[in-house]
Amino acid sequence: MILLTLCSIWAIISHVPVLFTAYVAQSLGVVVEGVTLGFGPVLLTRKNWVLRAIPMNSSVRFKVTDSMPLLTAHEKKGALDVQPAWVQLLVSVSIPACLLAIACVLLGVDALRYFASGFAQLVSGALAPFTSAQTYLASYHAALADQSFGFVLGLTAAKMAAFHLLPFSSVGGFQLVMTVVQAFNARALTFPRTERLAVWLTLLLIASWALAAFVYVVSPS
Repeated sequence: MILLTLCSIWAIISHVPVLFTAYVAQSLGVVVEGVTLGFGPVLLTRKNWVLRAIPMNSSVRFKVTDSMPLLTAHEKKGALDVQPAWVQLLVSVSIPACLLAIACVLLGVDALRYFASGFAQLVSGALAPFTSAQTYLASYHAALADQSFGFVLGLTAAKMAAFHLLPFSSVGGFQLVMTVVQAFNARALTFPRTERLAVWLTLLLIASWALAAFVYVVSPS
């Protein structure tokens, strides 16, 4: 039962924010080149939408011009990176904003407390997968066992909103920081290089938490 609850929660927080950010981007004139819901074998393909068998780990892909600098103005139309800074900012924060909104609807003002504590917990847990992360996972496991579906969904959404806003996170926070940097014409940072660094830091964070989760599952109770 706990496993089913966990899978349902992660499916919701994977799909809903991605659908929301695709809607926001299209509403602001950004071309959405592809949306993938889930992973694994393909169940359904419709234009640029792909539905896969395992309902987690969704993603959205926008039109960008970084790798195509010689495009004409007409060809660049709808690309995310040629939009005004405020449009890029709104798209960058749409996923964490959606997650935080879900948390607030379900948990009220307490969602903000869980959200605020998420930043330190995500980093400290990744830096100490055998100690701090084990404590956080035990608390989350207890919530899964004892609290309502709505509470755990809200808690998870709040923590994931924090994850998406980490400044080195390639899934949101990094894009937000770079948009602000470029808006002020501060180009001392080379975007491709720092983007690769953000990807690696994100992967290391996820890998550390995956290790912590594995240790928690296999360790004697």
